[in-house]
Amino acid sequence: MKKGLVFFLGVLTGIFGGGLLLVFCASIFGGDMKREKAPNYFDIELRNKKYVLHTGMPKDSVELMMGAPKDKAYHYNTYSESMEETWKYENGKGQYGIEKILEIKFDNGNLSEVEQM
Repeated sequence: MKKGLVFFLGVLTGIFGGGLLLVFCASIFGGDMKREKAPNYFDIELRNKKYVLHTGMPKDSVELMMGAPKDKAYHYNTYSESMEETWKYENGKGQYGIEKILEIKFDNGNLSEVEQM
């Protein structure tokens, strides 16, 4: 009976100790790892041509596909310590003659958002 109890306590101690060791190692070696988010895809029509863009896409790839934007604006975000850039493309006239604008936003050089107005 004593041997069975000692064995059972040894198994519990091993499981508990192994779990603690696993958590400790994960906090040391895996703390800086960020889970990659799946990219969002955007189907864009600009000047009667269709493009597919996705989040994380480098801005030079966007410029190679779509050409130079009409306007670029830069903003340094002190909270996230990142450089934000907004590109604007003219996309013809919409209903009632209002100019349509395509706005593409980059965060640290990678596409983060697309908005068609």
